[in-house]
Amino acid sequence: MVNIIIPVFFSMLFNQKPIETMSLQEAVKAKKVSFYFENNKEGSHFLHPLVIVVKNLQKEQLNVTLKNGLLIMPKDSNYQTLVTIQDLVINIKNQESRFKIEAMCTEQNKNAPNEASIYKTINTANPQLCKLTDLLNTRKYNNYQAQNAIWVLTNGQNLATVNGFDKTCRDSLLDVLCDITKKERPKAEEMESYIYNPSSQNYKVKVSGRINFTLYKSAHVSVGLYNLQQVQVRDLVQETINTSGEQSIYYAFDNSIYKDKEYIVKTYVNDKLLFEKRQKMSIRQ
Repeated sequence: MVNIIIPVFFSMLFNQKPIETMSLQEAVKAKKVSFYFENNKEGSHFLHPLVIVVKNLQKEQLNVTLKNGLLIMPKDSNYQTLVTIQDLVINIKNQESRFKIEAMCTEQNKNAPNEASIYKTINTANPQLCKLTDLLNTRKYNNYQAQNAIWVLTNGQNLATVNGFDKTCRDSLLDVLCDITKKERPKAEEMESYIYNPSSQNYKVKVSGRINFTLYKSAHVSVGLYNLQQVQVRDLVQETINTSGEQSIYYAFDNSIYKDKEYIVKTYVNDKLLFEKRQKMSIRQ
């Protein structure tokens, strides 16, 4: 009996049909899958803002790819168009699979995705934007500096906006952006000004606060200042905490620069939203 079962087992093992791999667009066209997007409540406009839900329309497993440099278009033009920044391979085993999308905003002055937004159409970004997303994909950058780099190309932001807490990231972004735009690197004095340097303490009208919480293990904590469209306007804190227990994070920003009537301070732990609080301003425009 054993002499019969073993050969049959190995015959089945080595004669398995390889799993087919194709792009999401190809799979939809071939009617092998369908998909839709959902808002990711734990994310932001540059931290996996959407979840893709892929439905398998066949019995076989399938690997579906979603490459960087793809534009995800909203049904309502009041919401941001997003661009994917990392390649994703989705293994479709079951009838329905869910995956977070690494994508960022291309339209700084529009509303960030929320529960009311509907995303459907996928297009390919222009070659300049694809060159940038190739870098983000290779280096796995998904921070606010990378978001600003995209806005340099899509919204005409100053190159100095890619300055931030991560100097290696800043220099990599400036290398590719200067190559794409053919512009010179920003001067040191511009990079160190308050508006472009999140570490600057050159406040005129200082607004500050503390965030108290408990960690059960080491984690990366980020705090950002957001406007009421849920778009981040400044990095406040980027810190890796290696101790567990009670934590207290201090933040501050200049109300003479950030003059909206109200802002939202959001705290993320390992890229997941921990909590947020609204902060009304003293200065009025």
